[in-house]
Amino acid sequence: MNAPISKQVAEQAIFAAARWYVANRETIRQRQGHVVPELRNRFGLTPRQAIEAIRHANAAEQKGS
Repeated sequence: MNAPISKQVAEQAIFAAARWYVANRETIRQRQGHVVPELRNRFGLTPRQAIEAIRHANAAEQKGS
């Protein structure tokens, strides 16, 4: 059984996942990958955390536009 991670560590993982997704969004689209499972596998996120990372990535991309 895995020990629960601290909120700070979870937030760091979410923001790291968001940055990774912004940088790799086109690659994922091209191979028609599923984003939530990809983020969960790469960063150890829960489904809710993966969705939060996607929201952060979308917001960052909109700010940059």
